[in-house]
Amino acid sequence: MEDLLVKYGIALGRRYSQKQKKKFLIAIGQEFTDLGYPIKYANDNKKGSNHSIDLFIGHLGEADTILCTHHDTGSHILWPNYRYYPLYGQKTLKNFRNVTLIPVIVSTFVMAVLIYLAMYLLPLEGNAKMIFLAVSVFLGLLGISYLSTGFGNKYNLNKNTASILSLLEVARQLPEKDRQKIAFVLLDHGTGDNMGAQMIKQALTTTMDKRLFVNLDCIGRGDHIIIGHKENLAINARRLKDNYQGTKDISTLECDAKRTTFTPTHFFPKAMTISCGNLDEHNELFVERINTSKDNFVEQSN
Repeated sequence: MEDLLVKYGIALGRRYSQKQKKKFLIAIGQEFTDLGYPIKYANDNKKGSNHSIDLFIGHLGEADTILCTHHDTGSHILWPNYRYYPLYGQKTLKNFRNVTLIPVIVSTFVMAVLIYLAMYLLPLEGNAKMIFLAVSVFLGLLGISYLSTGFGNKYNLNKNTASILSLLEVARQLPEKDRQKIAFVLLDHGTGDNMGAQMIKQALTTTMDKRLFVNLDCIGRGDHIIIGHKENLAINARRLKDNYQGTKDISTLECDAKRTTFTPTHFFPKAMTISCGNLDEHNELFVERINTSKDNFVEQSN
């Protein structure tokens, strides 16, 4: 497992651009192929950075249970102490908007003040003054654009390499007789519009409500494991909890629409999400250090 963490969490840890994602999917796809699973790359029709690629593993059309996680990685976050709430999509969306918009607003204000001061303090006249203004505005807007679109985070062991390698380990240990019943999917744009999850909906148009989807999100670190489930899966979640053989605190949580929004499970009629993290002052599960250079280790005992 250590070698796989280094390979997929560090060497191929940044999966932000189309080129990076394709390189990763080819490599991880070969791992599943070597275990005897059929694989399929599913593409949508969008162009550029909005293009999505899912990796379907196993017999998706025949499976009763589909284990999934997203393979793409998010942009680097400059804001300190950012908290991600995997089982509270509405709160995550609010936090993410804050940590991405505030640096842009502050940078815009600072840029305007610096240009204003420079225009009056530097001994520039005529064309030189106009050229300086034009170049300063151009460079400032370029920097603001870079901040607003972001750049790929380098280390992504908890979000979401640990989840991907967990699926690989389940696939490795799965008996041959169960391989028709359980399939795996690596979703794209799990850090954005969840187009990868919507692509499954398109692939299984008439049978979505017959499948159980189990999504893994940030399972690599923390003191608490929570199984978030939709209202119709309370019994399934309790059974999964009762079968847990580890030492961490584990519980279940019913997730309504405000919790599933901005998450893959929003698009699946029967879905659960398993996450690991710590509890905040309101007993909400949160994950820290993701989308930063500190997402560089996981607890393999999980």
